[in-house]
Amino acid sequence: MGLLSIIIGGLIIAFSSFYLINNLALDNMNNRNPSGTNQAPVDNAKDAQIIADFQAIQTSLNLYKAQKGQYPDNLKQLIDENFAQGSFKNPYTQEDYSYELSSNSYKLSTNLGTGKPYQVSN
Repeated sequence: MGLLSIIIGGLIIAFSSFYLINNLALDNMNNRNPSGTNQAPVDNAKDAQIIADFQAIQTSLNLYKAQKGQYPDNLKQLIDENFAQGSFKNPYTQEDYSYELSSNSYKLSTNLGTGKPYQVSN
């Protein structure tokens, strides 16, 4: 049942990402971001990439924990142990996303193109 829950959770995240990216695309057509301020379409695409990255990272973190019993010490472990592909970098700064692990929880964070902090946690 645990693996099925993870798969269903992954599908929910994938559909949520699709919905969010489509809504950002509509905002791009109006040259506006979700907060209502003017922002270049390229920046909206980068913001959408950050959000999609975080959703993919969360799915990978949950799979890792389901198989290993704990979250990884760092995001690089997800790639090294084939739970994820690519690199986890902010498309604006090319810096790694921040990953903080404490006990049995984590927090992912970075800044969007507007400089506004964006974070997710479990």
